[in-house]
Amino acid sequence: MKIAFIIYEGMTALDFIGVYDPIARLKTMQFLPELQWEICSLTPNVSDDRGLGFVPTKVSESLSGYDIIIVPGGVVANVQK
Repeated sequence: MKIAFIIYEGMTALDFIGVYDPIARLKTMQFLPELQWEICSLTPNVSDDRGLGFVPTKVSESLSGYDIIIVPGGVVANVQK
């Protein structure tokens, strides 16, 4: 199983870490040893809503090969234009 975590400028770090941690443990605790994931973004560096920096493992690549795509929340995710 292959998972893409999507990070973006202004996301809420806790919303990312809160789901990343238990999913990563599925592999490290050998529940899903074949589990793979990438942290994906459109830009090479991302800051959360409070300025904490993140560096994705994949930048501007297709998400078509993933079984699950996880997008954390954040105030900017709720903005309607």
